[in-house]
Amino acid sequence: MDSSLNQWARLNTETQKRITKFQPKSKKIANKIKISNPLTQRAEASIIGLNLLSDSISRFWKEIHIPVKKIPSSLTFNRIHQLQENLRAVPEKYYGSSFYLFSETALAEAAENFENCLPGVTPFYAIKANDRPEILSFLAHRGWSFDAASAAEVYKLAELGVSGERIILANPFKDKPTVESILNHAVCMTTADSPEELQKLARAFANAPHQPKVLIRITLPSEGVQTDLGVKFGCPPIQAVKLLEMCLELGLKAEGISFHVGTQSWNPENYARHLEGAIWVLKEFAYRTGLELKLIDIGGGFPWGSADGSGPEQVMKLLNAVGEMTRLAQAEGYVLQAQPGRVICAGAYTLVSTVIGKANRNGRPWFYLSDGVYGAYNGVLYDHQPYLFLPVNRSIESLRENVSESVVCGPTCDGVDIMARDISLPEDLEVGEYLFSPDIGAYSMVAASQFNGFAQAPILSQANLEREILLHIEPTEPSELNLPLAV
Repeated sequence: MDSSLNQWARLNTETQKRITKFQPKSKKIANKIKISNPLTQRAEASIIGLNLLSDSISRFWKEIHIPVKKIPSSLTFNRIHQLQENLRAVPEKYYGSSFYLFSETALAEAAENFENCLPGVTPFYAIKANDRPEILSFLAHRGWSFDAASAAEVYKLAELGVSGERIILANPFKDKPTVESILNHAVCMTTADSPEELQKLARAFANAPHQPKVLIRITLPSEGVQTDLGVKFGCPPIQAVKLLEMCLELGLKAEGISFHVGTQSWNPENYARHLEGAIWVLKEFAYRTGLELKLIDIGGGFPWGSADGSGPEQVMKLLNAVGEMTRLAQAEGYVLQAQPGRVICAGAYTLVSTVIGKANRNGRPWFYLSDGVYGAYNGVLYDHQPYLFLPVNRSIESLRENVSESVVCGPTCDGVDIMARDISLPEDLEVGEYLFSPDIGAYSMVAASQFNGFAQAPILSQANLEREILLHIEPTEPSELNLPLAV
């Protein structure tokens, strides 16, 4: 028995009672995916070990899962106050409709926190969450890699000077232009989860000077996620073994396993469950072929939120819990990478909207804003995302008294353009006042439209505004951040 398995054995011996509790679950998993070879004990050792880790961090789920609240909790209160002060410092000339306020400081903090919580895990930022140049440029200069899903995203990164060695095309199903972009820009790796996709890649990559590495995407059950991506993507672990073998038959470069637990996963056990499945696949593949693959891509799904009362503190607890799992896998010799998106960019943007209309319908106030679900708040429709609506020029404490359950909607002529139907707002909120929504940097501007002719909100830079105020200089147009591109 090698040293890594000895470590597992010591862990099992020290916590025998907890092993007994989890062994039936592990054996059930093993039987389900038909472990039937001399390495059964090796695979079960890894599964049991990670189950123990999952048990040890399950308390995080109870601690950080907070029910939806109408106003910020004490965990986010100070941060909300700071955002409010920043918005009040924005020159009046920028008010009147809607705008985003971008904070590079918040972006840097999110990136640093991720790096510190998951040391040694290579981050591939998922640009689908926010592909703004100020995000991509900052992360590229920081040395991050990127997760692209299409030819357009690959070429956007190429324009910023990001080489193919720092890009994974993680969309398991690719059209012809996307496959061509992999070859044209020498993208380092891609994913697949079906025989048909592997056959397509083999035909496209045959005799090509560049041969991308291939990861097979698996799926296992996830609990408490906002969107379960396993419904659409991923294959069972036993099929993943066969697909890795198929890569060898087709001449593709099989490299490892990937997974995505689903969006907004506050439950760390989802990561443990998928990680143990990935380890089993690689061990089973090694037994069958004699080839050891060590790369595991743990995907994204790292959460962020403020409308539910959660905040950076809860995010850190989740990331630390996942970090403990990755360190354990790294000790086994596995190489890990991840695809964080929302957790990096969400907190870097705040949206300000103007109250453009007010009505009373069936005894309930309705407030009409300058932005809606066809714009920045499209997450209501596509992402099951709740938002906070807070007054810019009133105290946050005012939301604890003299408030009414209100409806907040957007400016378009569509009746579905409603962001919240039961939210506490001041009874005397008037037309012309401003509301802001924090943590709106993910999946907002990337999916916004200009339906009914309403333009997307421009973006102001906190740093540029501070410079303008300090030097009393004429600012750039709101939509132009004039940030340096990656080189």
